[in-house]
Amino acid sequence: MAEDTFRRGRADVLLVTAAAPAREASYDDVRRVREAVPEAPVLVASGVTDRTVARALREAHGALVGSWLKRDGRVAAPVDRERVRALVEAAKG
Repeated sequence: MAEDTFRRGRADVLLVTAAAPAREASYDDVRRVREAVPEAPVLVASGVTDRTVARALREAHGALVGSWLKRDGRVAAPVDRERVRALVEAAKG
């Protein structure tokens, strides 16, 4: 599926997500996608928090973070500056 999406579908990047929102993506899946399409940029796109961002950045080319950056992790809430700071610090390694 990753090969088809990247090559035939001409995707710019491949996202690896979990089966349900806010759950952590499988790093086995990340490795399988990177092995299947080594030339493709691969991003972890679910479950990224201040506790998981370092691993996401080690295993993939980057990460997408959405609702975790919002106050109390609620999509409709405003961005929580403290969560942003915590994520950036954790991402630095």
